[in-house]
Amino acid sequence: MKKLISKLGFDEKTFIHFFLIVSNSQMIYAFYDLKSVLYDPLLETLNVTNTEFGVLLGLVGLVTTFGGAAVGWLQDRFSIRKVLAVNSFMYGAWALIMALWPGCPYELKCLFFIAIGFNGDAMYWATVLKSVRIIAREDRQATAFGMLECGRAIWAFLLSSLSVILYTVLGSTVFGMQTVMGINGTITILSGLVIWMFIPEQLGRQSAEQKAEATLSADNNEVTKGKTRKAFDGLIRALKMPEVWMTGGSAMCIYAVSCAAFTYFAPYLKNAYFLPAALVGVFGVFNGAGMRIVAGPVAGIITDMKFKSSAHMMKTCHIGVFLLLVVALLLPKKETFIIPAMVCLIVITLLVSLVRSVYYAPIGELGIPEEMSAAVMAIAACIGYSPSFWAYPLYGWLIDQFEAAKAYSIIFAVLLVMTFTGAILNMALGKKIVARRERIACAK
Repeated sequence: MKKLISKLGFDEKTFIHFFLIVSNSQMIYAFYDLKSVLYDPLLETLNVTNTEFGVLLGLVGLVTTFGGAAVGWLQDRFSIRKVLAVNSFMYGAWALIMALWPGCPYELKCLFFIAIGFNGDAMYWATVLKSVRIIAREDRQATAFGMLECGRAIWAFLLSSLSVILYTVLGSTVFGMQTVMGINGTITILSGLVIWMFIPEQLGRQSAEQKAEATLSADNNEVTKGKTRKAFDGLIRALKMPEVWMTGGSAMCIYAVSCAAFTYFAPYLKNAYFLPAALVGVFGVFNGAGMRIVAGPVAGIITDMKFKSSAHMMKTCHIGVFLLLVVALLLPKKETFIIPAMVCLIVITLLVSLVRSVYYAPIGELGIPEEMSAAVMAIAACIGYSPSFWAYPLYGWLIDQFEAAKAYSIIFAVLLVMTFTGAILNMALGKKIVARRERIACAK
């Protein structure tokens, strides 16, 4: 443990804060992540089709894409503790309502998923990224973001396994699925309570000016206006930075693959290769959380030690995903090819997870000022997570419209375009990061 803390550049107190934030950043999605391991039972319980569920997930993406840019900058106005805790309470409440009332009208389900998008993404996720950006040293950004993804993956593995086990023990029924949904919503609320109790109001390395400002009364209108104006100015500056758009675009490309990998790969094997239903949930847990556990620490460490920058590592992974997608596209859709197909999909997920672990690390490597971190992360995350707005409805519609083999062939063709674009963007980002380091070295 001491070796890990040393690699991250933390002291013990900072590491505890980091651990709690990482835990909360996955527990808040305990309900949402059911789609990755119990996709068909979730659709049955909510009584929706693939297309309808894709639209629900698309609404989450819509709020993420536009809401993140609209209100994400406000997260610089509030403490990390308040943003994480309050959104966890709200998110957990929506999950509990749907667990208790899964048969509610589809229009209400749409409203609930819009609320989930707001509390889990638009007004939440940039603060998670900001917290890691602030408490990690500049030369440990990739390692810290890698450990963020690893920690989240461990919690995802535990929660997903618990969900599959409970669902199976309860007879694989709609009641069992409702129970799992309710327990996961409760876990989210409890996680928010832990954040409220143990994360300090002022987190990370702060300037003397920030600490002095924090001691002023919250009722001081001038201070409030000054904070809001500073946060808004940070948003405007962030919008003018090409690096922010490039980082977001790179994340968007791999996230489009991620949407398919973590949600549709398991049902793909069931529909195209006739994987037994009993093994679909097991494959979902291993393919999703299992790969993320492996990828998280590996991505950060090899990026900081073996590559010139996180962008160089991501470019390599994009190329690998591109080649494997070609293989997956060409494999015959017959039961005898199920093992090669599984191996191919698992390796794709591993490479996607490697990129997901560090795809916002270029923000720190490019030396963007801390005081505008949330605004920058909000814009980059808004672009990066935009496939959740268009990819889920598209994938769901394709699966409902065409037979499985043809539907997934079209999906894989879309992913090929995204990975090729991502490789180009990361090549350009890598050059910018190396050029900045060379300028700093020359200045010394």
